[in-house]
Amino acid sequence: MSVKKFFYFGVLPALGFQMIGAALYFLWDSGFSQWIYTATKILLVLWPLLWLPSIRKHFTAWQSKGGLWVGILLGILELSLIGLVLSFMDLSTLTAVVTEKAAAFGLLTPAFYILFAIFFSLLHSLLEEYYWRWFVFRGLMLKMNWIPAALLGSAAFAGHHYFVLSEFFSLPLTLLFGTAVGVAGFIWCALYKKYQTLWPSYISHIFVDAVLMVIGYTILL
Repeated sequence: MSVKKFFYFGVLPALGFQMIGAALYFLWDSGFSQWIYTATKILLVLWPLLWLPSIRKHFTAWQSKGGLWVGILLGILELSLIGLVLSFMDLSTLTAVVTEKAAAFGLLTPAFYILFAIFFSLLHSLLEEYYWRWFVFRGLMLKMNWIPAALLGSAAFAGHHYFVLSEFFSLPLTLLFGTAVGVAGFIWCALYKKYQTLWPSYISHIFVDAVLMVIGYTILL
């Protein structure tokens, strides 16, 4: 398959899957919403795999150049910034909605919550890096310079987070935090481009997801 077909039929559609799933889940109150949202998560794994022949053909081999400590330091910086912002907020206002969402997933007991938090921090962050940086961002670079590719990919990455955040925060805070997600996505793209490995962005992503799970734990339990 040509680069053109792979780009237009494989990479570009991938920009919208997660945002559509989040929109349907959070805005459409239906018994099918949970199934659709789950299906989009499964699609994050399967969609790149469906295009493996094209990936092998068009993605040039990259040699890892390290960057692990950069990912760790960036993760610590992100953790500090999140903590600073939240220190000015009254988290008790989130108790009701966080409890409702946690109850839907059976996460109101410490043991289940901790197991889920470990899974989410380690595996969900890896899944998003695999999909958004390795497949989407790298796929966009087949037809774009890396900065436009990073901007477009990071905007799409932020897109579904706006819907998620709108469940917890006011519109101004949703826009602020959603845009911060997009900025983080751009930085992770830059790390992937520079070091030619997912390790720095993945490690940094773990810090962000882990601190969010800790905040959720303090609110719930």
